[in-house]
Amino acid sequence: MKAPGVALATEWFESWFESEHYLNLYSHRDKNDALQLISFLKETLSLEPGARILDLGCGPGRHSLIFSSEGFTVTGFDLSKRLLEAATETRTREGVDVTLVRGDVRHLPFKAGFDLVMSVFTSWGYFEDDQENFEVLRQALKLTRESGYFILDLLNPDFLRENIAPADKVVRNDVTYRVKRQITGNRVVKTIEFVDKGELKSFQESVRLYEPEDITEVLEEAGATKISLYGDYKGGKFNRQSSPRLICIAN
Repeated sequence: MKAPGVALATEWFESWFESEHYLNLYSHRDKNDALQLISFLKETLSLEPGARILDLGCGPGRHSLIFSSEGFTVTGFDLSKRLLEAATETRTREGVDVTLVRGDVRHLPFKAGFDLVMSVFTSWGYFEDDQENFEVLRQALKLTRESGYFILDLLNPDFLRENIAPADKVVRNDVTYRVKRQITGNRVVKTIEFVDKGELKSFQESVRLYEPEDITEVLEEAGATKISLYGDYKGGKFNRQSSPRLICIAN
């Protein structure tokens, strides 16, 4: 049965995230990688054990599982059946209590009351229509309680334009991935090609690049009273030229 708000696969993210090769290509993004961001959030935000956290685009659950293991009440939300199955396997293996829900971020089935709603590791900006992307921000902010936080973690457009690597070759578990990157208009497009069982396969990632002002304007209009920008997972101040990330915390 199709999950509520889940359409038939037509977009790049609906096919690529269901491929076993997505997890293989990004297997270096492990628990230790997620711990750095979580440490930053715990130091920056006033989150007490038991606080309710919603992880939008949770993928295989790296951040959700760590937060849950540290005493937080966590719900992970994602469109991909395969990635949620991976999260479920880890949850069972580690004995972690985290709720996992499948659905589309354009149709969030939750009520307000979360202490933290987060979209991290560039899990936003996938849609072609700006208003669809912006509506996700508006709805995410509405799901926070009065003193709650919303965090958005993205690529920094200016830094990316100056530092993008046009192509490279990545080998993971005996599979060679040829990766090409280019900025086309206002989107960064990554093409991944590899041979699987003698067949050449190709997938794409396409993410809309937004300037800080685009995001802060939408969040302010949606009711955010304070917005802070950071440039990396260590809590460095955001700088257009030198910051690899654009991390926005709103409340």
